[in-house]
Amino acid sequence: MISRLIKKILNKTSLPVALKEYLYTQFPLFKINHDPLATRQKKILIAYVNPMFRNAGVTLHSNISELFIILQYFIERKYEIDLISVESFDYKMLDPVRYDVIFGFGEPFRYAVKNNANKNAINILYLTESSPSFSLRKEKERIDYFFERHRKRIKISRSNLYFRPEDLELPGFCLLIGGTHTKSTYPPLFDPDRIYCIDPTALLNTRYRFKERGIEKTRKRFVWFGSNSFVHRGLDVIIDAFKLLPDCELLIYGYYWDDEKNLKKLIAKAKNIHLMGVMDVQSDNFLKLTESCSFVISASCSEGMSTSLLTCMKHALIPVATIETGVENIEKLGYLLPGFKVGQITETIQQIISQPDDGIREKHRVLDRYMATKFDPCSFSAQFSRIMDRAGLNAPSNHPDTLNN
Repeated sequence: MISRLIKKILNKTSLPVALKEYLYTQFPLFKINHDPLATRQKKILIAYVNPMFRNAGVTLHSNISELFIILQYFIERKYEIDLISVESFDYKMLDPVRYDVIFGFGEPFRYAVKNNANKNAINILYLTESSPSFSLRKEKERIDYFFERHRKRIKISRSNLYFRPEDLELPGFCLLIGGTHTKSTYPPLFDPDRIYCIDPTALLNTRYRFKERGIEKTRKRFVWFGSNSFVHRGLDVIIDAFKLLPDCELLIYGYYWDDEKNLKKLIAKAKNIHLMGVMDVQSDNFLKLTESCSFVISASCSEGMSTSLLTCMKHALIPVATIETGVENIEKLGYLLPGFKVGQITETIQQIISQPDDGIREKHRVLDRYMATKFDPCSFSAQFSRIMDRAGLNAPSNHPDTLNN
């Protein structure tokens, strides 16, 4: 009753999106799919995102649809589910509960796994990033480079926020969002057979249909599509590069409000770089955006597999990205940045925009065909089911109808 009242107040209150999202994460959901007729219903804890936050109907990340697929898998196998956000401080309420399966990451995951009552549980660490050590090293490298250019020290904002090196020592196995490169960032001493890779989903505008672009107008228009931690995500080096490319245009979407002050200082008086705020992928404006640009650019220092990049690629925006974004075949589908230094980025962009119109036009077509059947909910569901079934999680709980057969 109290939580319902708090949610109602939050809905009517004008708060920054990031703050409202954080407040929503404090509400765990218990006993999803509880069956009072089960003689012994298996129980799972999922420590991940909270699907109850919907920014006025806008889905901000593909992990929401992935969570519903994960929930569906365990509902169909008659598990009772407790769902808690990795952001929640209420994880100690999990103390008296015994779980058969513990899935997810973050402090609630660690707390439940280390609880003696769960010593026989199957633990599944859901890795959505590169290894914690790799990510921290790469982010520090970017912070040093930012200081070298701007004489300002930025704090670590992303690495080891949800994952720690010691998490890899917890019993169980790992499900990793990412491919070959992401998996290679994990320590060689860590048993590779304990890591199962899975591709994430990308958001797709339901009204999207491929359209030929007027390349003469779109060839110098680039989109950056991402979220918070602008140095970790490489937005700072991209901005500095575009300040040296006044004939090119950079449209920045999806940054968090707490980055805005630093970004405005970086952009300064550059007229070819624009802060555009949050964009709803399901909107007509998103379709207009993708049709008016040719490229999406990302110089992130560490990802599992960048779903923001995949979302733009799903709409035929040609990727220009670092290998650390985790998206494979970048060099075949678009352009691989050879590094994250400003000079390397400007040189690559100059080479890209010097390509003939027909070459860029063909890349749009090839990309659209390649992405048509990849990184969608059906593919994610099939991969997830295959891995979970292999781990033996497909056996249903004991129900009266099962016992009588």
